[in-house]
Order: sequence, then C-alpha cells, then structure tokens
Amino acid sequence: MSIHFNELNINQIAELQQVARQSFLDAYEKDTNPSDMASYLDETFSIEQLKKNINHKKIKYFLVQYKNNIVGYLKLRWDRTHEHFNHEKTIELERIYLLKEYWNQKIGSQMIQFTINFAKENQFKWIWLLVWNENKKGIQFYERHGFIFFGKKYFYFGKDSSLDFLYKKEILYI
Repeated sequence: MSIHFNELNINQIAELQQVARQSFLDAYEKDTNPSDMASYLDETFSIEQLKKNINHKKIKYFLVQYKNNIVGYLKLRWDRTHEHFNHEKTIELERIYLLKEYWNQKIGSQMIQFTINFAKENQFKWIWLLVWNENKKGIQFYERHGFIFFGKKYFYFGKDSSLDFLYKKEILYI
C-alpha cells in the first residue's frame, strides 16, 4: 500500500479544511450534539484558524495521500507541552484523522510510524496526545503502538466537556 505524506502548503488550505471537517464528522458525529458539532467545526476548521496554525513555525500539517486521493491528515505541534515532561523535548500529535472509508486499512499505523520518524529526525524525546475516554478503538490503537497512559484532562466541546486521556510514547534512538 503506497501512502504519501506531504507537508501542507498554504495553497492546499481548502483541501485541508475539507478533509479535516469530514474526518472529524466521521469520527464524532454520532456522539455529538449537532449544534455543538457545527460550532466546533466552524471555529476549529475555519480558513482563518487553519491559516494561523499553518503559519506557526512550531506546527506542521501533513496531508495523507493514497492513490492520489487525500484520505487524512496529521497535525504535529511542539509549541506547547504538558507539565508531566519536566522540560523534556516533546511533540504533540494533536490530530490524526482519516476519512471513514479508509479506516481499518493499516493507514493509521503508517501515520503513527511517520510521526515517530518525524520525532526522531527532529530529536524529540516524547510524543504525546489526548484521546477521548469513550474512544475505545482509538485507545486500543495507541496502546498497540506503544503509547502509555499518563493522565487525564477535560476537553471542552460546545456546552459539554468530556474527559480525555493523555498518552505518551518515548522515542528511542537505537
């Protein structure tokens, strides 16, 4: 399976917006109040917000392509960390999303490997992420790839909040 990862450039912002909105809907629409979902999508994936993130020096987006189609994306950031890491060099896997029709095809595993390779190339010690505590498949996926639980944090979504789990993976240089 030939998957390609392309660092996003500003000219691809509409493609990012489309895949970001749809993949988020695919993942959470059935569990979310429709008005909260609409507000979140409009705020988080607006062209203005995406441009702000794309222009940030410590945030990178990668479009995931399969058979010349954009099927998902990654958002990696190292402009912030979690207090747990005591000033160690960390990178957050803030977003890893695939369109529903590409789930269960091992593309997610390749996305994790790409993230690990990026972290190694840039000498990060840890990758960390948040995952919704109700996302059992996501939790199993991260644990299968060597991520370990290290805490909890509330995520605010519209009028609701949910408990997210914090996971981390140490980058080993062998």
